[in-house]
Amino acid sequence: MAIRYIVYVNTDTGEITDIQTPGGAIQAGQEEGAIKNSNPPTEIFHVYTEDAQGLDAMQQGLFMQNYYRHNDAWALRGAPPTEHYTWDTTNRVWVFDSKSFWQFARMFRNEKLGECDWTQLRDSNLTSKQLTAWQIYRKDLRDIPYDYSKATSIDAITWPTPPK
Repeated sequence: MAIRYIVYVNTDTGEITDIQTPGGAIQAGQEEGAIKNSNPPTEIFHVYTEDAQGLDAMQQGLFMQNYYRHNDAWALRGAPPTEHYTWDTTNRVWVFDSKSFWQFARMFRNEKLGECDWTQLRDSNLTSKQLTAWQIYRKDLRDIPYDYSKATSIDAITWPTPPK
């Protein structure tokens, strides 16, 4: 049996904290078992080729993302629904991270606002009708967090169309 991965697991949570591909023989400190005096408490596990379910060495991140340690065995949790979910180690479920999502959504929204900052300058040469249309567009962008407060995906937001 060939060792595919050397996996470091936080024994309090079951989360994989590091994963390595052995470059030949197992080095000192890479043997299976608890790492003494580690904080958080960490244990090393070897994952053998037949246990890695066809993942090649370049897909370590997939193993790290999809598995955790539970009841002395590897448990499949699957990928998060989006990058704005975190793993709840107590209940063993993916939980939406609203703060992370809205930081991302506001960054996206702020880029759109920045692209049309020029419309608010006195020398923009816009007619009063065009200026009003841009002001409404910018207000609609600023209202996104309120209008879509229940959104959990950037695709769930209908972004306003900029005026022509």
